[in-house]
Amino acid sequence: MERKGAKALGIGMFRLTGEVHQWMYDRYSLKDLLLTAGFRDPIQQTASTSRIQNWSSFNLDTLPDGTAYKPDFLFMEATKPTEICFFGERLFDLRLGRNCLMGSR
Repeated sequence: MERKGAKALGIGMFRLTGEVHQWMYDRYSLKDLLLTAGFRDPIQQTASTSRIQNWSSFNLDTLPDGTAYKPDFLFMEATKPTEICFFGERLFDLRLGRNCLMGSR
């Protein structure tokens, strides 16, 4: 097998292991990214906490006893105004087709 093919095979085999990450964030860089994208009030949560009422009863990231499936995961929660979306380097109001003000955060 040629060198390029061997490299591609190695990458493909690695991706099948389920450990593929294109980006990795800590709570500080993810909070900054969320704010830059127009989200408001980012806050770190746990697998069983949320601003969503009765979140822990859904058991999405926890076992029924409240134990987290992956205790080393990072959970961040933020709200986003419906009129703002992040488009490249600019905030853009999709409904009105115009730029939004960054100061609205």
